[in-house]
Amino acid sequence: METTEILEYIFGEELKAEHLRPSSAASSSSLENCSSFRYLRLSDGLDEALEAAIYHGQDEGAVGPAEDCGPLDCDNREGRLGPSVVRFDMSTHVGLFVMDRDRLNLISHSNFSSIRANVCLYQGKWQYEVQLGSKGVMQVGWATANCTFSQESGVGDTAESFAYDGNRQRKWNVRTGHYGEPWLGGDIIGCTLDLQPSSSNCGTVEFFRNGHSMGVAFSDVPMGRGAAYFPAVSMAFSESLVANFGATPFRHPIPGFEPIQQPPRKKLAHGQVLLQWLSRLICLLPGSDGEPKRCKPVISGKDSSSLKVAEKKPGNAPLLWAASLVMDRLGPLLSSAFVVQAVLVPFMEDLIGGIEEAGPCYHLSKLLDLFWTFLEEHEITPMMENVALSLLCSFRTTPSPQQAKEALGSSPKSNYLNLFKDQHRSLNLLLELTRHQQTRRHLLHHVFFSRIGFFSFINMKPLDDEALMEIVKEPWFDRAPSQSSISDVNEGSSKDSSLPPDDEKSRMEYMRSIHKIERSIHALEKKQIEFLKLLMANDDGTASQPSSRHIFLKKFHKYLEEIFATSRQLIPMLVTPVTTSVCLFQRLVSVFQSLWDEEVCQENYEAEAEFSKSLDKFFVPGKFFYDGSIDLFGSDRLGGVPSHLMKQFREELIRADVPQDVISSQSSTSLGSSSSGASSRMSSLVNLFQRRLRALGVERGAISEGALPVPSAENVMDNPLDMQSNLSELLRGFLTPIRPMSGIDAIGRRRRMRIGLLDMDDSEEKEENLGVGPVDKVTSLVDLFNSSVLLYQLEAHKQLCRISSIHEIMQEYASSLKMANARLEACRLRMKKCTNKKDMMDEMQVEKELIRSVEVFERKLKSQARDLAWVKSCIFSKSKQFQVAWMLRSVLRTLQEASTPVHGVTHRYSRPTSSTCPVDEASDVENKKRLFAFVPDYYLDALVGLCTALRSYFHPTAPIEDVEDHEELLYRVGLFLCEHFHDPRIVHASSKDTLVQALAAFVCAPPALRALERVPEVSLEGLVRSLLRPYENCAWAQSNFILVRIWQGNGFAFRHARSPHLRNRLGPRLSSPDGPGLSGSAIEPCPSPVFQRQVGKLLKSDEPLATAFINSLLNQLNWAFSEFIGMLQEFQNAAGRTNTQVFIESRELKICAACFELALSLLRVLEMVTVVAPQVFTDASRASSDLLLSRLCQLLCQVLNRVACAPGSGNTTAIGPGCFSHVVSLDISELEAVDHFPMLAAVAGVLLGLLTPEVKDESHQPPPKGSPLQTVPRVTEAILSEPSFQIGSLYFLLGGQAAFEEVDEESACGAASSVAPTPSSNTFSFANYPTSVSTEEIRLLKDMVNWLTVWQDALSNDADSKTGIPEEELCTICYAFPATAIFYPCKHASCRCCIVHHLMNHKECFFCKATIESVVVEAGGHVIHGKAPAKSKGD
Repeated sequence: METTEILEYIFGEELKAEHLRPSSAASSSSLENCSSFRYLRLSDGLDEALEAAIYHGQDEGAVGPAEDCGPLDCDNREGRLGPSVVRFDMSTHVGLFVMDRDRLNLISHSNFSSIRANVCLYQGKWQYEVQLGSKGVMQVGWATANCTFSQESGVGDTAESFAYDGNRQRKWNVRTGHYGEPWLGGDIIGCTLDLQPSSSNCGTVEFFRNGHSMGVAFSDVPMGRGAAYFPAVSMAFSESLVANFGATPFRHPIPGFEPIQQPPRKKLAHGQVLLQWLSRLICLLPGSDGEPKRCKPVISGKDSSSLKVAEKKPGNAPLLWAASLVMDRLGPLLSSAFVVQAVLVPFMEDLIGGIEEAGPCYHLSKLLDLFWTFLEEHEITPMMENVALSLLCSFRTTPSPQQAKEALGSSPKSNYLNLFKDQHRSLNLLLELTRHQQTRRHLLHHVFFSRIGFFSFINMKPLDDEALMEIVKEPWFDRAPSQSSISDVNEGSSKDSSLPPDDEKSRMEYMRSIHKIERSIHALEKKQIEFLKLLMANDDGTASQPSSRHIFLKKFHKYLEEIFATSRQLIPMLVTPVTTSVCLFQRLVSVFQSLWDEEVCQENYEAEAEFSKSLDKFFVPGKFFYDGSIDLFGSDRLGGVPSHLMKQFREELIRADVPQDVISSQSSTSLGSSSSGASSRMSSLVNLFQRRLRALGVERGAISEGALPVPSAENVMDNPLDMQSNLSELLRGFLTPIRPMSGIDAIGRRRRMRIGLLDMDDSEEKEENLGVGPVDKVTSLVDLFNSSVLLYQLEAHKQLCRISSIHEIMQEYASSLKMANARLEACRLRMKKCTNKKDMMDEMQVEKELIRSVEVFERKLKSQARDLAWVKSCIFSKSKQFQVAWMLRSVLRTLQEASTPVHGVTHRYSRPTSSTCPVDEASDVENKKRLFAFVPDYYLDALVGLCTALRSYFHPTAPIEDVEDHEELLYRVGLFLCEHFHDPRIVHASSKDTLVQALAAFVCAPPALRALERVPEVSLEGLVRSLLRPYENCAWAQSNFILVRIWQGNGFAFRHARSPHLRNRLGPRLSSPDGPGLSGSAIEPCPSPVFQRQVGKLLKSDEPLATAFINSLLNQLNWAFSEFIGMLQEFQNAAGRTNTQVFIESRELKICAACFELALSLLRVLEMVTVVAPQVFTDASRASSDLLLSRLCQLLCQVLNRVACAPGSGNTTAIGPGCFSHVVSLDISELEAVDHFPMLAAVAGVLLGLLTPEVKDESHQPPPKGSPLQTVPRVTEAILSEPSFQIGSLYFLLGGQAAFEEVDEESACGAASSVAPTPSSNTFSFANYPTSVSTEEIRLLKDMVNWLTVWQDALSNDADSKTGIPEEELCTICYAFPATAIFYPCKHASCRCCIVHHLMNHKECFFCKATIESVVVEAGGHVIHGKAPAKSKGD
């Protein structure tokens, strides 16, 4: 092709002929001069054509001036005041915000922050949009300059401001009213203001959601003199949004309304013409053979003859010449976000075609080649940022109900793609951009980890209610909920056959709707996985540049480090969107599995170990945790901090062939060590402080408050800090020595991560040296797996927990619906029996309210069933469950191999080392066992979290039974926990707590508990022995909770999942406690006879262990109950000192409730001990049995006297005085768990465990009245001899003495019925709980009270016939028993109980402080401590 022919094809219609063809005057010139002259003529012609395009656009009806306004020019459109560039005005804010550099992205850091824009409007019709980053409380609208905001009142809370809040569906203008639709994160909210002159002289405000009008919100907006309105927003803490005043094209422009910021029409016209020329030029570019050319750019105005020109093969020189002319003019335009989003992005989308799946796009690749050939990097960077921002905005758009309808169409191919049409379009273009190597590396370096988070394109946008209603037309839910009722949603459930036909039909339709959503989600997930695999490409590394995988892993490490640095310190402030972290984790696991299969398994990667090639047997070899080959984020290890471990295990590391330089470097510096960590935090703090000061205009050097310059107007515009805060406050915030300082630098950055924007002042940060070339395949994939484990532990697990709460909510609503229907049926039965008109009217009113309640519950359950359909499709599907199961197996295998290596051969995973001292395999294995301490602590956390998610979070949507070999998997996890519960190699405190919490979670689930029961006897005994350690100096609450769980279901009235006094309680739901709570817990009982037998075996056979354990148990019970009663007395005293309302801090109430729960759980463990190992208290041959029994009786009597207040004198039904009964009667919401039933049931269980054997033993029956006493049963005597014992406290358990005697008389006469008499409503009695306390338990309790009553009378009569002990023979410590125990060598004396109790904690004499070597009982010379003393002269 001739050059003229090429130029005519590209520019022909827009350029004049004289600009395209060479002039005759230049024909005699040299070729070089001719080319230069022709280049200049063509350049001038292009400029003229671009100017003509502007006027052509105006002829078509364009509005506004031909010239664009510059950033410092004023927009002089009528009705508008302010600069041409519209952004939020920092000088008007109330509260704290985090902003990006454009002043359009807001994240609130205060309780209720408000801010307005820098432009006001007084006439005309105007519009702006906000895209929501979250769905919480925000008020968006308009306000005048006279509005005064605070952190309690914002936009809409004053007379001259008007706002809409989609979270509460309200409109606000001092007064509020219902308005609009509920909004979701990602929604586009359009705000319009009509101030056109009208007859009413009032303006109107209207709001739009995703382009759909929600109606006129306000029609009485004042107009005229002094009425000028600013765009304004108010936001609750952590809420976020992005405003668009016209800087980019509106997603949903409203006809007749103008953007507040004028569009750059001149640039748009130029950009459209230039891209049209570029489109024609691309068609002429040559391509390599075999390269796909699946689309042709649209060439407007060309006939078939012109298209034939494009099929010829022109030379490269004319094309590059034309390209340079176009790019010289296009490059500056692409720095405009408006031009990029309005012109370039649609042009690129046209190049790649529709939303269907396809291969690489040749034309887009050539376009990117042209960009990188002719544009500078400073031109490409903002262009790529704006392209990514445009794609992100489109990706975050909520699918509309219309798209949901299209997803239900008949076309099998478009059926699942149309639901996420915008998301597919964005991902398609993103995939094409990342297929281009140079563009991909640029995005990784400058966009995906600095301006926009790549993970935002991995999220799955939830559907709103309207879209879900279009897809799930027949929501289904179980109307008779049980623990696993919702699992019936799964196909093939054994319970399906029991459903009624209509219910079965609804269920099947519901499942079909879920499959449609799954199909749509799966199509989008495939593109997300492909996107991540492109970012992980390892074949584009060169001798001068790193591969994409290398860049991605390094950048991803920094991202995780920021989360890691802040997650443990500022968790409430750094919450990410609910599904983002979960989706990212799921996609990373899929990418890892795919790449491992492609690069290791299929490529026949050589490995000495069998598991290295098998994905099903994958694990991370322990060597990676100490040889420095992967980044472990400076985390602590199971054995402590890395720097200490490197020194402690230096010899072992050398034998493991770890290079000396790695040992030395990690010994001296470690992010986890205290010294280096403090240095790192201080360095980070200093760098942050310097950047912020430079933003304020302060240079380095001496800083004082007076040195702070007054910022200029331009600096105010670009300053990220609050200009009203003074420097002293700034310094105080930076220099306060608080622990979270290491995370300060990441707070703002992590805030932006929530909505996909990562903008910070990164200009001060030097780009790190990433190395060059590709990375090792196995090492890089192990690194990716390690990063995925940390991501799960830090964020994904918490988000899974939040999402899974929908199951509990549905069960509660279903239970409430069932109860309401039962009450409605009972009401209608009563109506049939009514004869009184007034009663009939009352019942009709009750029926009306119950019908309304049923309708509310039905509506709520249908909405939640639709939400569950989305959750099941996106988060808790079968494929996601198998992913978690695979991840759990891999993490478990990693820990097991590190703890107990199967062999000592160095794996092929390991990088080459220079070992010169081979060791035998056995010593190598032992060496690796010791190096188990180097495993990062987050692996253990992830193991526990993954197991919990698999057992609890997926169930009942995807029950664990669906996982292959789930019983074996639970068994292996349980065995690992048992064997490492007190592993001496695990010294990190948080890791020890994790093990305890994991076991506590295991015993709460029947399948997991059964798995624990299957572990070998040795491991089981070791676990129980660890649980029975003394409670002093250890975190005993969780250990005690484990013992309670293995007993719950066997104790007295201890067969409930929730305390009976809370079952029918109205009001807010008690949350399941994280600690050792019992009464408020909703965990089904699951006793373990295996564990109970093991506990009894150890307590019987190991007397020192039993003595120390029971002593510590009694000490903690004494402390917990004393604290509880003390706080109750304070509450009662505070109420008695004043007649006004008493306010008690919620924190104090929670502490009080926690002490009650602790005391209750300790009593239940004591109950178990009295049943499985009563010899601890009753065996007289045990040295400590007397003391333990007396202490136990003392504590039981104290609890009874405080809780079971005796009936008042002369009144057989009224409850007597007492702080416990008084506080219970107050019905305080935070103290719902505090009640008579749980505490008295536990005490009754302990007493029955001690006394029932004696009551049933015929040889211990009391003597006839008047007969002398021979022997008194051991436990009976201990209880009755306790000075604080009151028989009236036991009568209280059965409704008081009168009720007890009445029942006793009826029983004696044989007239007792099977149903216990109903006591007065204000009298406590176990008989009031027939479903929780069995008749047999009532009988045993009554027999016990009779037994103690008879023996008390017998002992009283016997005491009256005997003289007391002389006072000089009494123990001077307690004055209750004779001083028969003599201490040696000092020979002081006390009673046996006092000295045994004292020796449990001290070894010094009461009186002289001499060390006690032995204690001998005077009668019989029995030695109860130490060895028999040597006899001295005179003895």
